Amino acid sequence: MHPKECETLIRSVLNSMSTDVSISRLVEDFLDLVGIEIPFKIYGFPTLVEYLNSMHWILHVDLDDDIIQVIPSKKSEHIYRMIQDEMGRDNWDKMKKEFTTRCL
Repeated sequence: MHPKECETLIRSVLNSMSTDVSISRLVEDFLDLVGIEIPFKIYGFPTLVEYLNSMHWILHVDLDDDIIQVIPSKKSEHIYRMIQDEMGRDNWDKMKKEFTTRCL
């Protein structure tokens, strides 16, 4: 997987959340939706946290609280705001299940 593709997928997963997300939740949702673990080692990073910290234009990692905050792009900001306003965690889980079912 090309690094830009991985960054886009990570941004997509984060944008689909209605709130900030834990690192473990990002890992779980990425695996559920993409079908592979986040491939940070093939990009030369020894840890996932170091890889995530390298994407400062996409996200901010708060290590004290183990939380990732997405930084919406200009193109995706309106979508991110809409999701925050309209979707709760229950709806996300339902949508993820429907998406996974359709893709199998």
